[in-house]
Amino acid sequence: MAGNAFLGNSESANSDLLTWVIPGHDADAVRRRAARLREWAAGQAAGDLPGIGISLLRTRDAGWRGAVVGSGPEELSAGLAALTDPLMEAAGGVVAPGRVARRRVVFVCPAQGGQWTGMAGELLAAGGVFAEAIADCEAALAPFVDWSLSEVLRGESDAASLERVDVVQPVLFAVTVSLARLWRSYGVEPDAVVGHSIGEIAAAVVAGGLSLPDGARVMASRARIVAETLSGSGAMVSVGLSDEETRDRLADFGGRLFLAAVNGPRQTVITGGTDAAAEFVARCENEGVWAKRIVVDYASHSPAIEEIRDRVLADLAPIRPRSGDIPLCSAVTGEFLDTAGMDAGYWYRQERSPVRFAAAIECLLDAEMNAFIELSPHPAFLSSIESIADSLGRADRIATVETLRFGRGGPGQFATALARAYCVGVDLPAEALTPAAAPVTLPDSLFDLYGETEGEPDTDSRQSSATGPFVTRLLAAPEWDRDALVLGPLRGSRETRRCRDHARRDRLVPRCGYHFGARCRSCHVARATVMVGRGTSGRYPFGDRDPASERPSRRTGGPVRRRNRGDGAQCRGGVSRPGRRPGP
Repeated sequence: MAGNAFLGNSESANSDLLTWVIPGHDADAVRRRAARLREWAAGQAAGDLPGIGISLLRTRDAGWRGAVVGSGPEELSAGLAALTDPLMEAAGGVVAPGRVARRRVVFVCPAQGGQWTGMAGELLAAGGVFAEAIADCEAALAPFVDWSLSEVLRGESDAASLERVDVVQPVLFAVTVSLARLWRSYGVEPDAVVGHSIGEIAAAVVAGGLSLPDGARVMASRARIVAETLSGSGAMVSVGLSDEETRDRLADFGGRLFLAAVNGPRQTVITGGTDAAAEFVARCENEGVWAKRIVVDYASHSPAIEEIRDRVLADLAPIRPRSGDIPLCSAVTGEFLDTAGMDAGYWYRQERSPVRFAAAIECLLDAEMNAFIELSPHPAFLSSIESIADSLGRADRIATVETLRFGRGGPGQFATALARAYCVGVDLPAEALTPAAAPVTLPDSLFDLYGETEGEPDTDSRQSSATGPFVTRLLAAPEWDRDALVLGPLRGSRETRRCRDHARRDRLVPRCGYHFGARCRSCHVARATVMVGRGTSGRYPFGDRDPASERPSRRTGGPVRRRNRGDGAQCRGGVSRPGRRPGP
């Protein structure tokens, strides 16, 4: 089977991964089409599977997308079966239906806590961009550590233990930086970055504010100092209470516990001495309040950090921060920050101060960021981001994407992450999702994307009145090729302004499809017919359902109102034009 150009065009044992993207006008339509696709694909030859993936990507979009990832007919069939059942959509290789929207992407760099033995080992073994990035990180860390990064990632028996703070923190730094490089190798460029606690060091490297060697120095040196001075002296606890509620409870402990982080509306972290933390947890359990110890053995983000101030400032003095090329939102200030100020003093304050993660996410949402990709071996902060957005009434306007997951650290999981990003509208080229192959003609009965109804369709309302030999040719073409035929005669005309994702008239890309749906497509057919000359009668059987009418406005978040003349000649008004991108 032809393979995906996976992990930077590297050859690997997992190079046969395929992604099938299923569009629909809503989540239920995606599931119904997945069921029909599974039934139809069962009779297709294995050699046609890559071509099916290409044809699906060329099929007209409809506002929602779901996807399955697999390396053969059995895995793809199992994925399609899971996609049809909302209760099974969390299965590996399955992307639940997501709403497509124009996305501004944030890379989220996590704190300690998502590590697991063997994390990213499969990606490392696959080679390519990720392995190269890990090698670069290992070289940058080498002057500051006495253990092997690659051995830890592979989970070798004699590797340094992830229970050591001076091991786990640099390892997570390397994984985060390498995952960022892997995403960018597929064309996903962040519009902003944010980091939580130690993740902010990786965020500074990704943003371009710190060189990789300087980032490695900050991470490894500070972790070593903590291990030698503070390890085993404290504890941290995650609490299901608001900022104010947590502070009220901390007042009873007389300065023995401190607020370490505010991660969401009802997600906080406290820190302090081990005995005081245990007492806090016991009180919460007695009162029915959710509280759980975090796998951190020192009182980070508290006055305890003052003990290591002088050593941190001395060891980090050589770093040379600079203004990055990607905006960074600081979880120290809760605002966008010029990374040129991230000197040794900043990194001491960053370890000493409470983490204002919720404030940073609110700042990013105010800047109209709406897609958050967590660069971690297991998602830890996506639920916090979702709860923050929900508290601001923006839950339906954002999308979150995990990269790796516990027990799923290989190319298959990353391919699923790419598919998830594509399904919510993150800009990705087709070659990032499926290998090059000759398209396979898909039955119109399976993918009549805009005219689908639960019962028998109303034929008259589902057909346009366009006529001519052009329409005859159009009807004879396979489904996946019809957009290109319609848009071809219109290239350079003002009608191209009504096509989705075509910012300029002279940059028409037929495979991008339409923004408005069948009704506006029928207008394009009529216009194209006029431009190529009239002739014999013909009909273009696409429904007049306009799924884009259900699409939220990027400006207001409400429904986009469409206005049509109704004469079949053109569609005017209601054109959603991308506005100016707000900056930090």
